[in-house]
Amino acid sequence: MNKILGAALVAALVLPSVAFAADKAGKVKTWVAATKVVTLEDGTSCTLSAAAPATLAVGKDVTLTYTTANNVNTCSAVAVK
Repeated sequence: MNKILGAALVAALVLPSVAFAADKAGKVKTWVAATKVVTLEDGTSCTLSAAAPATLAVGKDVTLTYTTANNVNTCSAVAVK
């Protein structure tokens, strides 16, 4: 019984910290190259963790792949359509 409770406790502590990637498509409302933050028209904002595509600009349709930690979205990929 103690082993089951111990495993459940470990799972409860570890699982919430696992981040899953999400995809979000939309049109770029703002792009601030200095801070590497892109905001979509729906208000979703994301900080790029890598170099931005050269074609990233306001008004472009994009798909963001990102993870969320501490209420901060971090993009691992940006696909400009």
